[in-house]
Amino acid sequence: GVFRISNWRGKPKGRVVEIGRRFANWVTLQDVEGRTVSVVSVHIAPLDKNMPDLLRRSIKRLAVLTARLAPAGPVLVGGDFNVHYKSGRYPRDLIDPTGLAPTFDTLGNFFPTGDHHGATIDYVFNRGAETLVADRHYPVELKSDHDAVVAGLSWLGDLESESVSVRSNPAGGAAERRSVLKSIKVGINSVPAGGAIRLVTRRVDLYAVRARLVAAARRGVAVQVSIVGKPLSEVENKLAQQLSETGQASSWVRRCTGSCARTWDAASTPRTLMLTGEEAGSWSVRFDVDRWLTAAVVERTTSVTRSVGENALQEASDLVASLG
Repeated sequence: GVFRISNWRGKPKGRVVEIGRRFANWVTLQDVEGRTVSVVSVHIAPLDKNMPDLLRRSIKRLAVLTARLAPAGPVLVGGDFNVHYKSGRYPRDLIDPTGLAPTFDTLGNFFPTGDHHGATIDYVFNRGAETLVADRHYPVELKSDHDAVVAGLSWLGDLESESVSVRSNPAGGAAERRSVLKSIKVGINSVPAGGAIRLVTRRVDLYAVRARLVAAARRGVAVQVSIVGKPLSEVENKLAQQLSETGQASSWVRRCTGSCARTWDAASTPRTLMLTGEEAGSWSVRFDVDRWLTAAVVERTTSVTRSVGENALQEASDLVASLG
């Protein structure tokens, strides 16, 4: 689309065109996975003593456009704003409330953008930094008195398709009652020899889970279980003994107390977290369960979310690494 941002008519003295009539061009794009971003191209009218300063009114109009586009997803705005980033004329009081952030703000540095006596007048702005964040920027020389400003941006959240949730129904049939338990068991059973399982919870006394953890250790999987906050129960001590009997030094059950428990509690974690992968520290699947691993998983409504997104895995990996 095209959106007018200034409409001062007439040719200032010495000009051959009406430089006060300006428009923003925009396009909204969606990738095959459903992520949407809008890109806006802007060229703000230059300061000219023979016409009003149109910068502030142009920013106000640009704010109207970006507000209309924002519900669909992040909005990127690029172009020549004809104002130096560090000048007193830079309209920060208008720009900041719009949610638009120049890469210069996000990354904490700026650079000249062409042959303008070292001035920085070309920008890439981002509205939607909670979803898409700038992580690099740099100028590229062009056959122009302006350099290109190149920005690299990364999505912060995983795609919905990278996680699947299962919810049990204790009032349903056997399959509905045991759907979450089945998901956990399948996750454990799928780890190959040489792989690893990291489980953190406050209780694990479900025989079906314990039996599969032991079977995994016997086939050569490193099974590591942290019990948060309380002394090990008789059942959990039995699990520790069985894992020890497999002869795998990398398999164990340990209490998570003191700083370990405080770190876990501060992380706003699920009741149970399980990571699986082909080797310890290189996780490929994350399981978040909203209950401890007790009979309540079958007897009461329970949810498990299985995630394979990079961000979800890194978050969980960092957490379990901090537990020790």
